[in-house]
Amino acid sequence: MTHTPGSVAAPATTRASPVTPPDPAYERFARLLSAHLDVPIALVSLKRDDDYVGFPGAVGLTGAYARTRVLAIEDSFCRQVLATGDPLVLPDVRATEHLDSPALRELDVAAYAGYPVVDTSGVTVGTLCAITHEPRDWTERELTVLADLAEACATQVRLRQESARARSAELAATRRHRNARTLLHVAEALSATTTVDEVLDVVTGLVVDRVGALHGSVALADARGKVLCWVRCEDGTAVDDASSPAVAGGEEVGDERSPSVRAVRSREPLYFEDFATLREQFPGAAPSDVPGAAALLPS
Repeated sequence: MTHTPGSVAAPATTRASPVTPPDPAYERFARLLSAHLDVPIALVSLKRDDDYVGFPGAVGLTGAYARTRVLAIEDSFCRQVLATGDPLVLPDVRATEHLDSPALRELDVAAYAGYPVVDTSGVTVGTLCAITHEPRDWTERELTVLADLAEACATQVRLRQESARARSAELAATRRHRNARTLLHVAEALSATTTVDEVLDVVTGLVVDRVGALHGSVALADARGKVLCWVRCEDGTAVDDASSPAVAGGEEVGDERSPSVRAVRSREPLYFEDFATLREQFPGAAPSDVPGAAALLPS
């Protein structure tokens, strides 16, 4: 077995820290490592989506590190493992050139041994590391144990990734099935229509009944193609709409200050989290009696 010695240079920085909650599975790996190697500090470090590594599994952390379980990547003594994907074994970090970090001093780190935790795509996403307060010449047996536990920890990471993918695929399949049923419902309903009003009833009823919207409106261009006129669905029935969720009354098709006209002319859908967001982009839009989101879809 070969090991990659190295040095870590970390400038001291001060910043507000987020928090990583403890995770029972990763806590178990930290306890096993601490017990088997008889080290006071054992950590499962995983990269977060921000500029930190989190410690979901930890033994021996103290002070703020014990409360937050995070460390800035640039201050982390495991970041070389994260960057290279290779183990880092140091008998005495204090004798390593250019090695400095507030965490090293505050946790009284002397010897360090860290092995990579690799995900399903082969990317190093974390480390399993052992730390002592006194210099130590790591034995072959100790490093073998560390390597085996790091691989077991990586298996846990991969299992979670695969579970997340399976859940995502299941949700996607459920959505596809629901969409297919909705399309079938629409096709069956439209096949029985004979007038424009009946078509509008089906479409606006779909928005209320199938999508779950409070209101559904349809804008139709007049015979000249110059003005959009609205109808709205109330309790499944299409009625003249004098105050649609997005705009009021008829609208000149050439006036792109209106979101509905913009959607028609651009042939692109518009989505708004709430009416306030819509009003930011279209200051001339009429007040809405719908307090939630709005979607304008061209057809």
